[in-house]
Amino acid sequence: MSQPVPTLDSSGWVTGLSQKADRLFSYWITSQYSQTELFRGRVRPLSWLLQQYGTSDLLSLQDAIQAALNDLYAAYFSQVVVNVSVDPYAADDSMLDIRIDISVYENGLAYSVGSLLSTNGTILSKITPLTPGGPSVLLQPTGAIT
Repeated sequence: MSQPVPTLDSSGWVTGLSQKADRLFSYWITSQYSQTELFRGRVRPLSWLLQQYGTSDLLSLQDAIQAALNDLYAAYFSQVVVNVSVDPYAADDSMLDIRIDISVYENGLAYSVGSLLSTNGTILSKITPLTPGGPSVLLQPTGAIT
């Protein structure tokens, strides 16, 4: 199953493994819960999840982020593995570090997207790539990083 990812720019339909994975992550971070009537309740972006769960129920927030990303990526890739951890800063419980690692598989290739998202309350304040050289890295079927 190889579904292209639609865009609203001159790229049209994105079909490359890395481009699809990176676009979906960007869309998830920048989209708004109420931006669609057709898919109401199925668009669960980061901003909405932070508003719903806040900083008081970190386990539920972690599970909700993992489920939202898994649902999003599963529509476009044959296999998806999503790992999420949510940790508060020691000095300030209203600030969180959300570590996200997403691996997608398609046609014998694997690709990994990883980011550390820092929040201040319900506001995203910083995005730190977790992979060498950028927000993501292309893996060969052998697992070697290129």
